[in-house]
Amino acid sequence: RNSGSNTTAGSTPSASGSGTTGTAGINQAPLSVANMFPQTKLDIAGLQFTQVAAATTTKCSTAAEGKFASALTSAGCKRVVRATYVDASKQYVVTAGVASLPTHAKAVSADEARQFGPDIWFTALNGPAKSGAGSASRTTGVGDDVVYRRFIVFALSTYANGQNPTGHAAQIKTLTGLSQAFSIEVEHQLASR
Repeated sequence: RNSGSNTTAGSTPSASGSGTTGTAGINQAPLSVANMFPQTKLDIAGLQFTQVAAATTTKCSTAAEGKFASALTSAGCKRVVRATYVDASKQYVVTAGVASLPTHAKAVSADEARQFGPDIWFTALNGPAKSGAGSASRTTGVGDDVVYRRFIVFALSTYANGQNPTGHAAQIKTLTGLSQAFSIEVEHQLASR
């Protein structure tokens, strides 16, 4: 698992880890907000986060940018489920999600199309205007993703005020930790299906 920060506004790509190829236990019901993000409140890294937005789409390209969006479509992406969380102090915004693909190989192939600098990856899901996540899709942050079986699990963290963390090592470390913690949470939900 690797994480990376982007240099432009929007979502933040990261490198992928490899997952196992087994699919037992996680192929029955389609992914949904209810089965992937059942908790509207999460304690992550000592902070309490509240879900402010959630969405499921079967048109995967609408949850991504550029060449990566096309790669998801070409690989046969079936759906993307995303949820956005804001911490109690409205300092951090995290969009976590999962993309469902037909096979592990297709998930790896699609994930290889992401690009760090030009911000070609998943997009954040905006929350309501006063939620602290109203402009999540337009701010710079840090993302984390991993290919887990036939899924791409991802999370991207940013500051609610739109502050750009690029060039600030401590801020990058904090946001990286949040993204990794959220993507691990999503992996656990997949594993428990």
